[in-house]
Amino acid sequence: KAAKERPEAVETVDEGKIVLAHRVGRRNFSVPIVGYGTAQPEHVYSVRPQVSGRIVRLSENFVEGRSVAQGEFLFEIDKQDIAIAILEREATIQEAAATMMEIRAQVDPIDSEIRRLRQKIGDLQNNVRVKQQAIDLAAKEVARLRPLVEAGSIAKSQLETAQIALNQHEQAILEPKSELAQTPILIEQRDGEKKAVLARIDTVEAQRKVALAGLEKAKLDMTRTVLTSSVKAIVVRSPDLGGVPAKILALGAFVAAGEDVGLQLMEDDGAMEIPVALDIAEARWIRGAGEDAVADTITSILAKIGEVRVEYFRDPTYSWTGVLDRIKGNIDETTRTLTAIVRVAGSGNDVIPGKTIPLAPGMFCRVLVPGYEHREAIVIPRSALRADNKVFRIEDGRLAIREVSPLQILETEV
Repeated sequence: KAAKERPEAVETVDEGKIVLAHRVGRRNFSVPIVGYGTAQPEHVYSVRPQVSGRIVRLSENFVEGRSVAQGEFLFEIDKQDIAIAILEREATIQEAAATMMEIRAQVDPIDSEIRRLRQKIGDLQNNVRVKQQAIDLAAKEVARLRPLVEAGSIAKSQLETAQIALNQHEQAILEPKSELAQTPILIEQRDGEKKAVLARIDTVEAQRKVALAGLEKAKLDMTRTVLTSSVKAIVVRSPDLGGVPAKILALGAFVAAGEDVGLQLMEDDGAMEIPVALDIAEARWIRGAGEDAVADTITSILAKIGEVRVEYFRDPTYSWTGVLDRIKGNIDETTRTLTAIVRVAGSGNDVIPGKTIPLAPGMFCRVLVPGYEHREAIVIPRSALRADNKVFRIEDGRLAIREVSPLQILETEV
């Protein structure tokens, strides 16, 4: 058999790995500092009634999303309980007045009795004094006659008669003396009765004053049963607290004094605020701060910022212009961020699909702060930066590894 022909040898060439090369050059370059936050009204007013009761009238405008004018009626609370309270307080006041008249009527007889007893003391003192004088005279007479009887100058019967007269005078003084001793005790008793009556008057007067205060409060509460809007506003739903949904206000619903009714008033045409967490390390790249901004205070840096762009996170087609208004709190040492408040003035009420919508509470937004402009900077893809800040570079057709000093590392570019 004929020998098999040998296959022709194929020369292989090592073409190496395929790489993607980017042509870069120097150019002016700036990137905004990006932050995120949820829009919230600058001025929101809670609606908290000052009295409790059931809703008996409710404005058709006091629902989420509707507008109300300043002074416009919102809702009315049932007045019946307050009206009853007013009648009760008035009845208590009248009853207290009648009771005090009755009690005061008891004081006059006691005062008259005390005056009579005091007068009696004076009369008894005079009576006792006269009787004591009679005793003294009778005792002198007995003393005069006794030596005469002993001398036999007079009859013994005369001494006995004088002694009987002395005994009668001494017996006569006992009763007025006893009354004189008892009368102050009677006065003290009547005075105690008077004090007890006056104490009842004080108690009733205190009850009357409490009823008067309650009446004034009830009358004031009556004026608080009708609630109106203090500002021109848009009605918004109150935020949920602790996972508990805000109550739904409806006709017949019970509202408690001091509690949120579930709806709030957002000042119409008022500004919206967006709390945004910003990395303090990026402060040096804020436009207007300059590359030496690391030495500046945060406040001075923010003071140099002009307008910022606010975008609706779900659809960046819709955007608004705002300003960095202020810093809230201190720097968070854990995250090394600070919370800046972006203020967006009234965004209007126009809704044009694809063009404009109002910035509303609860919208999650992206905030773009103007970044510092790097002049004559070299910009490379983020993927081209290797570990230890090294890049591959083609020099004279050969691959070289060079170390670089990044000024700013972004999501997609360096």
